Amino acid sequence: ADAIIGHDTLDRLSEIRIPTHVIVGEEDINAPPRASRQLAERIPGAVLTTIAEGGHALPGENTAEFNRVALEFIAQH
Repeated sequence: ADAIIGHDTLDRLSEIRIPTHVIVGEEDINAPPRASRQLAERIPGAVLTTIAEGGHALPGENTAEFNRVALEFIAQH
C-alpha cells in the first residue's frame, strides 16, 4: 500500500508516445474517474472512456461494453 501511495509519475505521462485508451468505470472507488481524467489529460492524444454501471473490476462487471470500446480503439490503431 505504501508503494502505491508513494508512486507518482504524473510528470512523466507526457512522455508516452503510443496510442493510449484510458477506460474507467463510473462507479470505481479505488481508481475514481477523476484520476482517470487526470491521466488522460496528461498523456498526449489519449482517449478517455467512462463506462456506466462499472466499478474497479470493470472488465468483469460490464464485459460487453468494456470489450466493445477496447476493441473499437484497437481497430483504429
